[in-house]
Amino acid sequence: MAGKRKTKKAATPGATVTAAAAPTDTDAARGSGVPDAAEPVLLQEEGSSLGESLYKALMEGASADHVVKDLVRIYSDGGKETVCCAILNLVGKASGAAQVELDGNALKDDADVTTLLEEMYARTQQNASAYPFVRKETKYRVFRTAYRRFFARLVEFGYNANILLDGLLLSTLLRWLIAMSESKARCFRHTSIVALLALVGALNGLIRDLNHRLPSRGRGKQQQLNALQESIQTMVELRNHVISQSIHQRPRDVAPEIRLLVFEQLGKWILNYDEEFAENKYFRYFGMALYDKRPEIRAEALTMIQKCLVATPESGNRIFLFLQFFAGRLVEMCGDVNMRCAELAIRVMVLILRVYGEEAEGKEILDNEMIDRVLLTLFDERPSIRHEAGVLLRAFIDSRVPKDASNGVAYQKAAMELLCAFSATLRSQYGEVMPERYLIDALYNPLQELPPFLENYGSMLDFVLSDDALEVVVGLGFVAALLEKLRCKLYLGPLPKEDRRQGIVKKLPPNKQEVIDALVTSLSRDVGVLLDGVLEKHRGDVVILSGVSAVIAAMEFKAFTSLEQVARINALMTLMRKATAALPRCEEAHLNQITCAWLGFVVEDHPLKSAAKGQIQELLKQVLKQLSALQKGKTRSESQLEEKELFHVWGRMSILSSIVSLVDQWDLLKASILKYTNASTSPELLRLILSTCMRCVLWQLKVEQEAADSLEATTTASQMIGELVTCIFKVWEMDSQRQTENFTLLPVDSMVYLCDLCALRCYTMSQMEQDVFLGKFSELSSVLGNEMREAKEKLKNAGELFCEGGALSEVARSRREVSRLEASQLRVATGVARLLMLNRLSEDVAPRVFLQWLHAPTKSVSDVFRFLFRSLRDRCNDSFTLEKSILIATYHHSSDALYQMGMKLSSMHWPLPDKYYAACVSMVRFGIEFATTTDPAMLQAVVTYCPKLLKMDALSLAHALAANETLAKSTDQNAQLFISAIRRAARLEEAEGATTPVRRAKRVREEKMSEIMEASGEHTLQPRNSQREATEEGKEEENMLTSPSQFNSRSRSGRRTAGKAPVASRRVLTEDGWRVRPDKEEVVPSMASSISESMEATSARPTRGLKRSHAKAAAATAAAPPTATQETVLSSLAADLDNDEVFIATQEYD
Repeated sequence: MAGKRKTKKAATPGATVTAAAAPTDTDAARGSGVPDAAEPVLLQEEGSSLGESLYKALMEGASADHVVKDLVRIYSDGGKETVCCAILNLVGKASGAAQVELDGNALKDDADVTTLLEEMYARTQQNASAYPFVRKETKYRVFRTAYRRFFARLVEFGYNANILLDGLLLSTLLRWLIAMSESKARCFRHTSIVALLALVGALNGLIRDLNHRLPSRGRGKQQQLNALQESIQTMVELRNHVISQSIHQRPRDVAPEIRLLVFEQLGKWILNYDEEFAENKYFRYFGMALYDKRPEIRAEALTMIQKCLVATPESGNRIFLFLQFFAGRLVEMCGDVNMRCAELAIRVMVLILRVYGEEAEGKEILDNEMIDRVLLTLFDERPSIRHEAGVLLRAFIDSRVPKDASNGVAYQKAAMELLCAFSATLRSQYGEVMPERYLIDALYNPLQELPPFLENYGSMLDFVLSDDALEVVVGLGFVAALLEKLRCKLYLGPLPKEDRRQGIVKKLPPNKQEVIDALVTSLSRDVGVLLDGVLEKHRGDVVILSGVSAVIAAMEFKAFTSLEQVARINALMTLMRKATAALPRCEEAHLNQITCAWLGFVVEDHPLKSAAKGQIQELLKQVLKQLSALQKGKTRSESQLEEKELFHVWGRMSILSSIVSLVDQWDLLKASILKYTNASTSPELLRLILSTCMRCVLWQLKVEQEAADSLEATTTASQMIGELVTCIFKVWEMDSQRQTENFTLLPVDSMVYLCDLCALRCYTMSQMEQDVFLGKFSELSSVLGNEMREAKEKLKNAGELFCEGGALSEVARSRREVSRLEASQLRVATGVARLLMLNRLSEDVAPRVFLQWLHAPTKSVSDVFRFLFRSLRDRCNDSFTLEKSILIATYHHSSDALYQMGMKLSSMHWPLPDKYYAACVSMVRFGIEFATTTDPAMLQAVVTYCPKLLKMDALSLAHALAANETLAKSTDQNAQLFISAIRRAARLEEAEGATTPVRRAKRVREEKMSEIMEASGEHTLQPRNSQREATEEGKEEENMLTSPSQFNSRSRSGRRTAGKAPVASRRVLTEDGWRVRPDKEEVVPSMASSISESMEATSARPTRGLKRSHAKAAAATAAAPPTATQETVLSSLAADLDNDEVFIATQEYD
């Protein structure tokens, strides 16, 4: 309850209000009657109105109950029009129109509400602060809550006092609030729709309570029953009237906050009053929300669907048609760019599966293809989305498991079979390399219980022992992924920025950690003794060897304690050495996996470590012997050396270089790379040789770090780096004629290796080497950019083919290719940017580096250049010099790219003046000077800086241009566009494209009103089609709008006798009870005439303004406030949506 405020004068003497016979029962206003208060809350000062006191009381935190009580007393004592005007003025002041108030004349039937609203808006000061509903301070948040509660209490207390349905209070409020909700002013629509939603919500609660309290039919109760039923019917009609006239249109409002309010309240009504609102005609409103561009509105629609499926009884049948129609959209939203929307969409799919079960496909809500598309979110980069997809996967498994196998061993086996079948499909049809890791990561969260079909891993081991190679690979993949997940070693790439909270690994309770450790030990022991048999059975299969290697890398070797188990592991290491020695040409991923297996043998501390090192040394001797034979072979020429044998040797050398140091073999490695650097050598083979040499250098650097003050070691490392850099340059000089599909992998890897080496202080590139380096960087960026554009086009075509019934596997393949190219370009750009950041490249070459910004087709790559630009700019504290040098380099490179580079550079400045704003002005002056003396083409770049200029700077530049005869009289298109841009920035001419009616309807109070005042001093406030009527009734309307000090002296009008609020004009009643606008044939002509009149009137005003003198303009400025703008033109979309509905996106002022 608000504290008592010391005031000068009370509004009216208090009076006791008697409650009606039937109490109300609303959630917002539950209780009996009107609460008593010791003193009135609405207190007035001298010269203030009741509306101002009402607004002040709610703003200062007074209790809404006591405020409504005082209004009811005043209303019952005869101040009916005073109370109605006070409530309307409260809405006006909450909308920001605090300088003008309505009197009793505004309540007459013949009052033009639209004109009065435009007058209120026009008299709002231009420098006025924002209206309370968009301000974030604490007192305004309290006011918004009190405002909603005020209207909810008004319904309850008004009904208890028998004044709600008297034909004046509610009908008057609804008439004005509905008119406000259709205003072009967002502030009026916002505050009125909040009030209308609160009124409808309170009416819903009141109607439900009265229905529950209807007396049973009997002698003497029929009259009371009829009276209550009549009241209920009247309130139902009022509620439906508000929904059809106002709320029905606002889900398509241009203001997102208004759309969000409507959807929030509709969702609450559907959940709380499901018997009346849980129908398809209300559900379909949320179909628009699913396509809304604002994520919070899409999330609100998904939240409603989720709560409805969970909480509302028989919701599955009621929402069935809605889900059936929008199932495709729900599937699309599972991949929404907003993480919250994607999570909610997947949860909705889970509920659909659980509510409908196997019937979801039979009822044509979800089919297997839709479920497969949703399950692809298992491979999302965001962990939260993967975990939600894991819940969906479990629901899908539960819906497909037979009912007779709902628990126990049969369920676990059936679930694991489904999971392995899904993984096998992903591998065979979609080309996924490691789907099991993503599936395990999605299904298991360390903070939750492990699914039973994963905890009892016997079914996995059955697949490991299968005769089918694909089933073995899938089983090994699941075992390896589960071990990695349990040991917190499962890594699926860097976490995205919006979902880094999932990357925090929380420490588990001791008892739970013990259970997990026991499971890791048991699984390692059981699967480890089976691996040697698997290798024997599938000898020579590289894919199975890679799967066994993944399991070895994830195993806990301390689990093998008995002699039999140790013997099996020793046999496994021997088989691994033989399989590695006989390794044929294979993919890079398989080589990396085998390397991880050997690192698990020799790096982890376990009793078998020494035996593993012995196997590695044996393998190393064998490989070095074979490599030396290849190098010294003289009986055969190089062309006779089979490529297969070379891949055989260097594949094993690449594995060994990651495990042991090959520094003593550096001369042999260097000679090999020089020998095979020619056009006939496969790029893949050169990648293996380069990677081996690079690891050899890293081993030497590790030795240097461990050695203290060893000058000799430093000299050795620097020499090795210099020799490797020379080899890389020689590889670049190679003109290969055999450019395979993945030929860019070699230059990308070599570029990244060179950036890593030059980032060290052991080696510094010469100027000639820097020129070659930048030239290769330019060439590589151009090639990757072109390939990226082609790959995106293929992905787009694959998506279109899929929509027409094509294979989803082609989409997945195209998406992987796009990801690979983007990763390659990102690696190269990051490496070069790091050299500039570490001063390993001179700052003079920075403009040449930024030229490749033009070849950045993705946001991630572009962000690298943006970060580099900010860092270099902050380092030198001079943005103009850097931007100027980049533009000059772009001009010499290609003048056609000037505009694109100018767009990128100008975007580095904030929309408002920032720390480096002076650089914008300097860049424009530089462009003018360069265009005057050299080439006007430079104006293509600097024209993008014009919108960043302040008005005074733009005026100064415009005067300079007017004095520059070379550009002022130039016929060059670039010069003309630049002069036009400068004039627009100086507000000397309107922006291009501002001649449309909608554009001219915006910002009228801020842009047009000053021109009208300066032009003629006129301030007629009526719509153009009713100016004659306004002239005749000018005096009457002037009396309707008064100052607060004159409010109390106005007379009151008579009491209305209408039973409900009047229906808005030009609306028809449909069969479903909607009051909508007429058909398209009746609406279009009026729209066209309104648009033409608006365009003529708008174009005429500036013309009249130009003929006025400065003295008349000054006199007009001192006159009355400006007029409101043209009449609102509302567009009807009935033909496009439903034949019985109209959704309107109201034009508005900004």
